[in-house]
Amino acid sequence: MSSKCLTTILTGALCAVVFAPPISADRPLYDTKRVLEHLGNECGHVPGCQSVESQPMRLDADQVKVIVVDCPSSHPFAWQWDTRQHEHIHVKLVGRASGALTLSVSNLGDAAGAAQIFIGCSPEPFNVAGVGFMTSRTGVPSKAIKLKGHKRGDEQ
Repeated sequence: MSSKCLTTILTGALCAVVFAPPISADRPLYDTKRVLEHLGNECGHVPGCQSVESQPMRLDADQVKVIVVDCPSSHPFAWQWDTRQHEHIHVKLVGRASGALTLSVSNLGDAAGAAQIFIGCSPEPFNVAGVGFMTSRTGVPSKAIKLKGHKRGDEQ
């Protein structure tokens, strides 16, 4: 493993611990069965995009993992990313090297959950101008919305 890759992993791990979202009392508000589907956003505005996917990962309650997803040599530049994940999983971009993205994956719920990362790789160097980039993804606690809507129905 190259020293650059090792540095990226260690930096990402440190960021995951320092910037991990706090465990809160909102845990029961997450619908731990709801999945936020992969939308293909990793290839939006990416020239000559090739999508690269990580292995699916399972996280127990309160667990945090750091993952590095590398681009292939034919498309050596990492641009955008997307996920397929449970609502109670929080994924955050914590590091960017030219050919890889480092992400922190945290379980905010009271049940196990899963996530899979997809990154868009290009033969052209990353350029944020006119593209922007996602920094994190998590679901809105939908159990609270369902409960609130249900109570209103009972009151009528």
